[in-house]
Amino acid sequence: MTKPTIALLLGGGGARAAYQVGLLKGIVSLKPDVKDITFKIVCGTSAVAINATTLA
Repeated sequence: MTKPTIALLLGGGGARAAYQVGLLKGIVSLKPDVKDITFKIVCGTSAVAINATTLA
């Protein structure tokens, strides 16, 4: 059996983009070894696309 593909889908919008930055910083602070957090697919629209490209 193959390993499942993990995707991170981020909703679009300026306010959501700001919220997501804080949320992602919190995840990283709880899990400092970010190499364990792997997303094969990262996508978003609008201002969130900037967050998605930064993560990728």
